[in-house]
Amino acid sequence: MEFYGGYLLAGLNFAFPMDDPYIHLAMGKNLALHGNWGPMAGVFNSSSSSLLYTLIISVFFFLGLGGISTLFIINIVSSIGCLFAFEKAIRALDFNPDRYIILVFAFVLIVPLYHIAFLSMEHTLHIWLILLAITRAAKYFANEDNNTKLTISLSIVTSLATMARYETLFFAFIVGLLLLYRKQFKNAFIFGIITLLPIAIFGYISVMNGESFLPNSVLIKGIRSGDTNWVYYAKYLVRWAKNMIEFPDYGVSLLLVISVVIWKLKDKKYDFAYWFSFIALFVIVLHGSFAKIGWLARYEAYLIAIALVSLTFLYDKFSTNRKTKFIPFLIIAIFVLLRTFPNTFDYRYGMQNIYNQQYQMSQFIKEYYNESEIVINDIGTTSYYTNAKYIDVWGLADYDIVEYKLKNGFIDQDLVSRLSYDRNSQIAIIYNENSFHYVPSEWKKVASWTIKNRQVSNFATIYFYAINESEATLKQQVANFSSHIPSEISVEYYKEEQ
Repeated sequence: MEFYGGYLLAGLNFAFPMDDPYIHLAMGKNLALHGNWGPMAGVFNSSSSSLLYTLIISVFFFLGLGGISTLFIINIVSSIGCLFAFEKAIRALDFNPDRYIILVFAFVLIVPLYHIAFLSMEHTLHIWLILLAITRAAKYFANEDNNTKLTISLSIVTSLATMARYETLFFAFIVGLLLLYRKQFKNAFIFGIITLLPIAIFGYISVMNGESFLPNSVLIKGIRSGDTNWVYYAKYLVRWAKNMIEFPDYGVSLLLVISVVIWKLKDKKYDFAYWFSFIALFVIVLHGSFAKIGWLARYEAYLIAIALVSLTFLYDKFSTNRKTKFIPFLIIAIFVLLRTFPNTFDYRYGMQNIYNQQYQMSQFIKEYYNESEIVINDIGTTSYYTNAKYIDVWGLADYDIVEYKLKNGFIDQDLVSRLSYDRNSQIAIIYNENSFHYVPSEWKKVASWTIKNRQVSNFATIYFYAINESEATLKQQVANFSSHIPSEISVEYYKEEQ
């Protein structure tokens, strides 16, 4: 329904409901065809925190099978993997098989798996792997194992999950501490080495190419500021509590796993359900403190998935009592209300937003500036559909921007002006809201496009600036191209003195 709704809103044209999938496609294509890691051909950029997803995409392009459908294929396979991993986890609870269908349906609806798969990012792959990793870890600790082979198996799955998304390091940190607490120093060392090896190798390659050990996306979305006041950083320790209020579905997940842990502690049963929920509890808290939540329900999707495994225990316990058997269904209904319904609207309009804004922008660049240097701040479609080189003022594909943000917390006109001068940028197509102060005064604002029904795009309006291109030429190019853009886009032109 969402796909067809978005397809109709976009005028029977396809676009992913956000710009980021195109970044992955561009990186996979460049790795396979040009041998470089980054969204621009021939230029190293540590733009993605999903090493595994990019590698898988590159295999498709290497085999000559790469394209838009690549992401759907990966996500369909990963979604099936998620369901098998979820079933494996709840089967370890000795759950009544007759109730599988209810919980699997709830899993698809609440994660929501079909939303995340349609988004075509690496999140379904991550959910699949993190469920397998936590299931293995919970069995390991519940059985009080000290088996090196089991540790290696757990380490490999954890390593793959970390390569899918760096947030897996929260889980790895908890497991490492538990192994040390149990004085399994050898296994802790093996677990740490295998888990961290791929990102250590990538970090080394990144540093050798003049960038940071961590991917740009992690640096930009994580803790970043020039402020050295300890209070600034201390707030992250209690940020999870703030997120419980701002994101009720996150709060329900946290309360859910806490309930299972307390219940098991009260019964003094340190079984699989206890250890799964115990690990999940700390993963949820750490993510809520130090990572992002929200934005089309994708960042916390894996937290919801692991919380639903804990729900399985409550489901089994409450269903044996006629007075309490409604409680699991009430929890499911709350999750559906908080997660499933709100995202339907955003996803449908996301396709229209991306097609009308980012896709049209990329086609304009392809027609007039396909081999040129430009300045932009949404890089996905431009990276995938064009050969343009660019300054990315967000910083995902520009470490000069990232480095400046890390030191100062923001970018300014002097930096952007210097970079655009050094790289001989011809034009800029960027957002310029009142809170942005990075647009150099010497740039000439020529035109703008404004979309309707903005839900996913960062802002409704993008502005065209002439830098080393003449204002008259850019204005004519915008006018010519705007004659065949969707009617929902409003075009405005500005006088030369502006």
